[in-house]
Amino acid sequence: MLSFFYFLVYYISMRSLALSLFTLVISLIDAKTFRIPDALLLSCFIVLVFLDLSRPAQFSFFFEHCLTACFWCAVFYFIYQYSGGLGWGDVKYAALLGYALGLEKSCIAFLFTAFSAIFIYGIGIGILGWKKSAKLPFAPFLSFGTLAAEFFKIGLRE
Repeated sequence: MLSFFYFLVYYISMRSLALSLFTLVISLIDAKTFRIPDALLLSCFIVLVFLDLSRPAQFSFFFEHCLTACFWCAVFYFIYQYSGGLGWGDVKYAALLGYALGLEKSCIAFLFTAFSAIFIYGIGIGILGWKKSAKLPFAPFLSFGTLAAEFFKIGLRE
């Protein structure tokens, strides 16, 4: 038990811990209701901005992360608009994760997201007998990709 707290204190930043908790809650809510509450997304954004602006070392990345959020919002909005497979909450959540991770980590996180969603969907259709029109909540896959990129330090720049 003591080693777990040592791990939390020395290896996980408050920002990573906050992001992890929010992604877990968002994933559970989306898996159950197929909706992502705006209040939860906004509170996560406020907490992340507060943590970023409270540390001078993170302040230089603030504008880059804001631009990354705009980029991913545009990409996911395009997918939302023309595919019909995503919900508006997924677009906002992708923008939030773009802000949280920055450009390099978010690119890798969204690759993990896509591969994990395709893998689970393939298993569902091939083995479990789902119909091809089966709907899956996308937030758990976004959260998985985010946590993979955040904790395995896969990003190109830390």
